[in-house]
Amino acid sequence: MPKISIMIPVYNVEKYLRQCLDSVVNQTFRDIEIICANDGSSDNSLSILEEYAQKDNRIKIIDLKERIGTGNLRNLSFTKVSSEYIMFVDSDDWLELNACESAYNKIVKDNTDFVMFGIFEHYENNNTTKLNLNKIRPFYNKFQENPFETKDIDFPFLNNAFCWYKIYKTNFLLSNNIKFGKIFYADNVFNVQLFRFAKRISVLNKPLYYYRARNGSVTQKASTWKAMLEQKNNVLKLAEEYSSIHPWFVKSALMANINTILVFFKRFIKLDKSIENDFYNEVHKIFADLNKNYDIKEIKDYINYHEFKKIAKYQRKKKLLIDFIETIFPIYKVGLLVKKVASRIQKGKK
Repeated sequence: MPKISIMIPVYNVEKYLRQCLDSVVNQTFRDIEIICANDGSSDNSLSILEEYAQKDNRIKIIDLKERIGTGNLRNLSFTKVSSEYIMFVDSDDWLELNACESAYNKIVKDNTDFVMFGIFEHYENNNTTKLNLNKIRPFYNKFQENPFETKDIDFPFLNNAFCWYKIYKTNFLLSNNIKFGKIFYADNVFNVQLFRFAKRISVLNKPLYYYRARNGSVTQKASTWKAMLEQKNNVLKLAEEYSSIHPWFVKSALMANINTILVFFKRFIKLDKSIENDFYNEVHKIFADLNKNYDIKEIKDYINYHEFKKIAKYQRKKKLLIDFIETIFPIYKVGLLVKKVASRIQKGKK
């Protein structure tokens, strides 16, 4: 039985797939199986998988003729796992060659349900790569690399939901029936369940994963915005259900919802002007409901003020974020006033 199963969902990524597979088959930790699930690709992705499988018997291929989506694909892959631990790799990303070895040693040493580690972000548009430890920094700042329990967390933790910067005990996932959502952004539902059922967690303050930010990926398409908003709503419902277990669940889900909308606000509108009105109206409704049902001021320190400032100009176009954002950031108006006064004072000195 292999020690680690690496799950790779594949859909029309012939341009990137070889780099991904090379990083996996050449891991310094050899005791792995590689489960590649082809989601009805129409390019040469399947041929590339078959080519690699002929050379490496650790590769298992699941070939679907019709697309079912990444969440369903990962859930299906669970039925093929025969290992003690699981890692996820997206087919346009890649691993450090010692990723499995480092992650495995850490989770065995700490005896935790899952371990989080750092990543590199590679930007395709300008071919640059930068270190990103932001996803694990709050945990590392509080706990260092020591194991901790979910009940010890007293800060928002659901904002970075991606499954691929972690290693998991297989039995932990299967025994708690932790699954991915069935639509886009399926990691979000998976992530809430992780923190709901985990007994012990730890952090490896080391980058092991390369995430490729590229044009044309699923998360860059305007057609996915409704799925994104729906999934965030599902996360909030789950958080409410689990709030008796962890008091930070709801606040963390709220923070994640708001920050995600702020980040994607510009992206969706920039990609497709035809969706602008629908997106405005839907987000306005969401923000109005959040204001009505929750004390948003409690989480204002965790809201991405930088993203808010970048989209503030849209307030002049339509009454979308005004009421909601001013509830969170009433100091924004004060800041503008201070800036104007300072400018006048400076001009008076000249």
